[in-house]
Amino acid sequence: MLSLLKEKIIIMFKKTNITALELFRIMIPIILIVKILQELDLIKYLAYPFYPIMDLVGLPSETALALVAGIVNTNYAGVIVLISLMDSIDLTTAQVSIFGIMLLFAHGLPVELRIAQKCGVTARSQFFLRILSAVVIGIILNSFFTNYNIYQEPAKILMNVATPTSSIAAWLISQLYNLAVIYGIIFALIILMDILDETGGLKLINKILYYLFRFVGIGDKAITLTVIGMTIGVSYGGGLLIQEVKNNKELDRKDVFNSFSLMSLSHSLIEGTLIVAVIGAQFSVILWARLLFTFVVISILARVINAVSSPKFLKLFFKTKF
Repeated sequence: MLSLLKEKIIIMFKKTNITALELFRIMIPIILIVKILQELDLIKYLAYPFYPIMDLVGLPSETALALVAGIVNTNYAGVIVLISLMDSIDLTTAQVSIFGIMLLFAHGLPVELRIAQKCGVTARSQFFLRILSAVVIGIILNSFFTNYNIYQEPAKILMNVATPTSSIAAWLISQLYNLAVIYGIIFALIILMDILDETGGLKLINKILYYLFRFVGIGDKAITLTVIGMTIGVSYGGGLLIQEVKNNKELDRKDVFNSFSLMSLSHSLIEGTLIVAVIGAQFSVILWARLLFTFVVISILARVINAVSSPKFLKLFFKTKF
């Protein structure tokens, strides 16, 4: 019994090593590039094209810097920058909610677009999908909140986020810690997936979600892939997503694209929603508006993709061959 358990654990660690290595090869170079941009104070220049967009969604132009910080880095980076700005600008709950949902749609793009490529989905399709979705949902919510005079009270920050230290050594330690945490999460996920597979739990989850994802336009063979991304996230679950695409040869390319597009817009549902809620965003708006918008957009997009057979057109979205 002990020898069998030991063998099982060794197998789990081997799977974790393969998965984590695949993910770290993507993450580490991009983390270094983003850090160099931050040290050279170049991030602010990336914010300039977003100034007009802030006006469209009813946000002060200064918030463009916070949004871009999230786009090139993480949700946390965007939240930290916004908190630092809130000392000099007044934001309503509606405005913070708009910022929060835009951040959740378009964050961590350098890493997550590279993961998309490794899964066979084009980076350009995901880039435009996420940026356009962020802008459109921002415009819709701004119009709704303004016309109905909803959530116009001053935003309340529920907790403060410490400003990260500028020390390179401290930054390096924090990044190594983050990578270690990701490794641990991958290991735990692999164990969980194995338990669910052995106990039949995975089949039950797939059965429950089958009709929902089928309505959206995702085949049943891609349900596991979608569940991983939506609940855990594209970054944390990225290695598993890549391995799932590599190992599951029955996956259709269109299903992979539809699945990845769905999880691109709505992933890390619990963690992401809580992150932006702490800066005063309306929790229910962030969660349900994001999900509703995602399912509507992906339902339309999936039907277009599934109806098209032109290889030249499909290559704009994904690799047409394994």
